[in-house]
Amino acid sequence: MVTDAMVTIDPHLATSKQFDLSAALEPVISVTGAPLLLAASINLPANSVAELVALAKQKTVELSFGSSGSSTPHRLAGEMLQKAGGFTMTHIPYKGTAASVNDLLGGQIPLVFGAYTAVEPLAAAGKIKLLGVTSEKRDPLLPNVPAISETFPGYKITSYIGFMLPKNTPKAVIDTLNKEVNQVLATDTMRAWLAKQGMAAIGGTADDFKRQIDIDYRARGELVRALGIAAE
Repeated sequence: MVTDAMVTIDPHLATSKQFDLSAALEPVISVTGAPLLLAASINLPANSVAELVALAKQKTVELSFGSSGSSTPHRLAGEMLQKAGGFTMTHIPYKGTAASVNDLLGGQIPLVFGAYTAVEPLAAAGKIKLLGVTSEKRDPLLPNVPAISETFPGYKITSYIGFMLPKNTPKAVIDTLNKEVNQVLATDTMRAWLAKQGMAAIGGTADDFKRQIDIDYRARGELVRALGIAAE
């Protein structure tokens, strides 16, 4: 089982000692995925991505954003937003999302890119606010939260989890496993459980998963190199 970061970010990291998983393993199926959420302090004087960009360009407030680590999709989401909006924020890496969200609640940082389960309950309780979602379109679980792409067309970054097997695994084995997992993902029980985690079933063919990895491998690699992100 691999995450998107393991096969599309880690292989590009400067000083990384890890081998390239995407070159060593064969895609089987993308199991589940989820966007990230841009969460803001309740006291931040911005209630949308457009207002956030305007606030940043006024330079009356020092903006920073927290992530779950310097080489995570959460960090790349923030870097992509800055690039799209033509403004700057200071990145604050944390050892996990929980620590960054604690500082968001405490007022130490104004913004965090986090997963659904980490920030949505706090937003529902009125303790923080959600400015945007990183998926291409609005998330069905949060239809009232705009996609960042509504402000910056083409903006998209999602996290996903999938199965891979060693290179040269017989195609029959890959096809059988792919079929079985697709059947599980199609059940109401599994889809309901994933929804509670803020995730959606993906499924599809092994080639579908390979194409997704290839696209993100190239795009995220360019960003990692441009930023000079090193292994943690």
